[in-house]
Amino acid sequence: MSKFFKDVGGDLTNLEEKVLGPKYDYAKNIKTPGEIGMSSRGSISAAAKNVAGLIDYTEVLVTGGGRASRSGGAMGNKFFLQTGAKCNDINGSGEQTRSIYINNVPQGNIPFISSSTGANFSEFKGLIPGTLSTMGQLNPMKIFQAFMMKGTPDCQALTMQTVDSNNYKSSETKFVALMDIKNLDPCTFSNKRNPITNKGCRETFSSYNTMHTPNEGELTSDISKLPNDPIVQLYIASLGIVGIYIMYNLIQRG
Repeated sequence: MSKFFKDVGGDLTNLEEKVLGPKYDYAKNIKTPGEIGMSSRGSISAAAKNVAGLIDYTEVLVTGGGRASRSGGAMGNKFFLQTGAKCNDINGSGEQTRSIYINNVPQGNIPFISSSTGANFSEFKGLIPGTLSTMGQLNPMKIFQAFMMKGTPDCQALTMQTVDSNNYKSSETKFVALMDIKNLDPCTFSNKRNPITNKGCRETFSSYNTMHTPNEGELTSDISKLPNDPIVQLYIASLGIVGIYIMYNLIQRG
């Protein structure tokens, strides 16, 4: 542990990356209005492109991905963070350096709502739901416990997807404590199942973005799939209001 803090001592930039992980520039991963065809010209075609651009930005904010996203999907990075502490491999390879897995890509896990419905919202992986999800999961004590915990907790090798600041996807294998793996969202794993709890990934709203014109029967069916929970409905409405407010301010600054 002392070697870990000695390695980062005197270098604040290195300390920040060692403790908090690599930075991810969200602004850099959102295209400018000009890049998606928006302009200040007064023609009808320009107005149509501007409306389409607003929809693209709303998609980034609410559902994630779309034309305005450079990554083409939900934004954020995934990485292993070395703690400097040790853990005991349950498969017999002795003491290993303990890491924790950080996933900053929204999973559609909305605080309070996901816990009450027992499912993630597959279509709500934009910046606003992602921020709410991060705030709901933010617990600095878990990170500091990983750095400062005494003893050697049981751990196992864990292979997970990693995403860097340039959205390059790869995979790494590190040793992660069983208690930390237990707390990971099942939707984070490649097989959509937590290996410790054996809980599977549950998602809803999977057909929210179906791009076709429904007939009356389909429309009735789709509406019936939406939850009747007023909290969920209030959340969806609030997302729309926040998105409109942000878009209005962007237009005013332009």
